[in-house]
Amino acid sequence: MKKILLSLVALFATVSLVSAAITYNVTVPAGTNECYIAGEFNDWSQAKMTQQTETTYTITIAEATATSKYKYCSGPGWIY
Repeated sequence: MKKILLSLVALFATVSLVSAAITYNVTVPAGTNECYIAGEFNDWSQAKMTQQTETTYTITIAEATATSKYKYCSGPGWIY
């Protein structure tokens, strides 16, 4: 019975780690017009972030994990 309980706890922990979304927040220099994020979670395609204040942007990505590699861009291409 104890092994079954531990297995269920491990299963639920794995499911909740998989289904948890991650929110990314970034502070940018004043005057930045747009901010994008690209990473392993979206095949390195730029996703536009939402502006919160003049210098902060945010986005929540369901597919991201705590170990996902990513990059912020100030425009929709890699040159930014």
